[in-house]
Parts: sequence; C-alpha cells; structure tokens
Amino acid sequence: MLGGGISNILGLPFCSPFVNVRVGIEKDDYFELIEKLDYYMEQPPAEIPKLKYTTYNWNGWEGRIDFPKLWYDDIMIHGFHYNSQRDFFEQWEKRRKRYNSEKKVIFKILYDQEDIEKFQEIKFSKKIGFYHKKVDCNNIVSIYSDEISGRYSYQYSSYLFDLLRCGALFQYVDFFSLLSEV
Repeated sequence: MLGGGISNILGLPFCSPFVNVRVGIEKDDYFELIEKLDYYMEQPPAEIPKLKYTTYNWNGWEGRIDFPKLWYDDIMIHGFHYNSQRDFFEQWEKRRKRYNSEKKVIFKILYDQEDIEKFQEIKFSKKIGFYHKKVDCNNIVSIYSDEISGRYSYQYSSYLFDLLRCGALFQYVDFFSLLSEV
C-alpha cells in the first residue's frame, strides 16, 4: 500500500496490481507472494483459496462485511477498496496484464528482525524497506523518532503515510532517481 501512496503523491499511473490492496492473512504471505511473483503475474487469480480457507466465514472478519478477495494459492489479495468482486477482478486483471517483470520496484514496511532478514533475501535489484529502528543495510531506510513511541505507537505504517503526505518522506529516499532507473 505504501507504493500506491508514493505513486499517487508523484502523480504516477497505478500500474502495479497491488495499489489499494493488502496482501495476505498470515505474516509471511507477502514474502511468499514476492518469491513467486513472476509466476503469479502470468495467470489470473482464483476467486477461492487453494486449501486453507475454503470454508472460512469472512463476515465480521476485521469488523467488515464480506469483501472482494482474490487468491494466489492460499495468499489472499484483499479488495477492501472495491465495490464488488467483479470490479476488483477487472481492475486487477488490467494491472496484472501491464506487469513488467523487468521493471519491479518494492517498497516494504518492515516490522521486526524476521522481516528484515526475509526482505534481504528478496532477489530484486530495486527494493526499499522502511524500518522503525536503526539498521545497517543499504536498502533499508531507518526512520524513527520520539513520535513513534508516543503518538504513533503500534502504527508505524500510519507514521510513514503521514510523512509521505506532508512530503517529509522525500528527505529519506530519492524516489525520482530510483524510479527513473526502472
């Protein structure tokens, strides 16, 4: 979702299928999807999960009514911002078909040491992680302040989105140079 926010602020077209969606139910779903991203983007998603969640009742899940969902194996793509399953699928397919495996860029919010390790294993040349503590990795931006432990406790993603909206995130990452090389 951070990538979609960056695209929006920069006035870029939403080419990624992942704009305005959330990936997964379990913590590692995102990394599993990224590991097979090219494979998944070659095919349309399913409307039902492969094995794990076939009988799960989604009504009331996260306080929501049933919402549009697409699946790659047992990795759910949440369509919270879409009015219907059909709208979500049509938008996904338009974007999926524009996917270019040669022009991948990942923006990922990292929450713990395990996320950092899995992020480092991703074999994409263009990736930027954001972490709330100091870390010595070239492709991870450490953004932290006293506000995180106060106003933004447990809401690091909200903190980053607020930095993006006010323009302060641009002092940490030169998105223009990063994206011009893609």
